[in-house]
Amino acid sequence: MKADVKEFWDNTFEVLDNIPVSEKMVTTKSDYHLRRMEVTLRSWRNIRFQSLLVIPRVIPRPIEKAIIYVGGSFQGYKPRPQFWFEDAVTLMVDPRGQGHSQMDISTPDHFIHDIRKKESYRYRGVYCDFRRAIDWLTSLGYKRIAFAGTCFGGGVAVAMAALDSRIKCVVADTPWPCAIKWAIEHKIEGYEQLWGLLDKQPHLREEIYETIKYFDPLELAPACKVPTLIGMNKIDPVVHEFTMKSLYEQLGGTRCLIEYDKTQHGCSPEFTILMRDWIRLWL
Repeated sequence: MKADVKEFWDNTFEVLDNIPVSEKMVTTKSDYHLRRMEVTLRSWRNIRFQSLLVIPRVIPRPIEKAIIYVGGSFQGYKPRPQFWFEDAVTLMVDPRGQGHSQMDISTPDHFIHDIRKKESYRYRGVYCDFRRAIDWLTSLGYKRIAFAGTCFGGGVAVAMAALDSRIKCVVADTPWPCAIKWAIEHKIEGYEQLWGLLDKQPHLREEIYETIKYFDPLELAPACKVPTLIGMNKIDPVVHEFTMKSLYEQLGGTRCLIEYDKTQHGCSPEFTILMRDWIRLWL
């Protein structure tokens, strides 16, 4: 990781550490097997975000493992049993402005919101939300944390593993965004907000490219030293094959790429099985 990028995030997280968590937990559903709780935490600039904590009831010993799962942009969390484990808790996170976390802000253009300056870019707060989730899980005694995600969630999973050593393994299903500069230059679908903005205001290109280097998972990937599984479809209508392969090639640790010859966004049920095996192996 470049020295200026590391310094930026070190300083950001130092400020975050001084913001009270102010947690609020509400039990939403319990049965013999599982307990589900909605968790609200405060993060960067005192913005709140909400998550769903799933706790297995029948366990042979105290749980020390946790999985953070994040879905695609604007897709609020919902019960996904494939991400629930019998020996780990699962925290399904909606970062600020997305899904269930629109109590303080709602920003349809979050990908480009204040992108001219890294200090004010919306993704700074988004990454802090995930950092705060990791902090909170650690404070509860969960010592080993996996980060899994689909699309947007897959991209930030790699980024957060690069920025936080408490993450022990990663699963990224069709990760996005990544290789952002390349996607802008080639006007790739899924990045229309960015290249559309630069078509209208080309004088902003240098500023925006400077901001991107602090947030693009591709730029952070060499610092991702933990075992990382990436799944992709060769013909994905949302995420370009080149961007996902570029991310994979930059990873700094043990890695595995699973390619499916399918035309769809998000990998198959077969990949879910591999995802579970990957987490069991490395967590």
